Amino acid sequence: MPRIRDWPVGEEVKVRWAEEAEFFARPPAVWASAFSLKTTRFCEMARVATLRRFPAGQFHWELSGWPRSFLLRSPPSSWPRLVGYVARAGGFRPFAETHVNARRKNRLTLTEAEGLRSYYLLARSLAFQPRIKGLITGSWLYCPTTAEFAPHLAWLRQFFLQHGAAIASIGHAPANSGFLVGSDERRKLYEEGRYRPTMTYVIWLRSDILRWSREFERTQGA
Repeated sequence: MPRIRDWPVGEEVKVRWAEEAEFFARPPAVWASAFSLKTTRFCEMARVATLRRFPAGQFHWELSGWPRSFLLRSPPSSWPRLVGYVARAGGFRPFAETHVNARRKNRLTLTEAEGLRSYYLLARSLAFQPRIKGLITGSWLYCPTTAEFAPHLAWLRQFFLQHGAAIASIGHAPANSGFLVGSDERRKLYEEGRYRPTMTYVIWLRSDILRWSREFERTQGA
């Protein structure tokens, strides 16, 4: 707790961290199983508690790097553009890697309004961490096939395409990667062989993030 005052993030991120800390101290009974050392959720919460994971609403982020292996797993036609992005960034790390917040307000879906707020909080925090080169993320959520079969999720991919990010596929998403959870329709399409999402990653450079955030402030009054 004493370290949070000097944490290199915007004030709203600090407030959201305090809300997480209060949850850790008084978790509801339905979340008891998440505090088992063997769960993924426990690892995520531990990283928040130890100031390695930055809570920003619908999405959290951690400092990470862009794996070089992703380049080789991407279609060769995308290599020149991806190499260009890494060159513009000035290297493969550090990047802010975003993750879906399991305790987000709307547990049933990912909303554009909440997502943009998370990206904005990240952008505001970049001022305190000038070494961060941009944002990276990867999931079946950014696959064009997902946008086709789940139009309510299409904004996730379109947002990055509209604001200068590079997007590339690195192969089929495994069945346990989450796309079969929460949607009977996606599961049915998958079983019929009509839906085969790819793991798709995004690189969004710092300069483009800051440019977008200034426009977001101007239009949204953030």
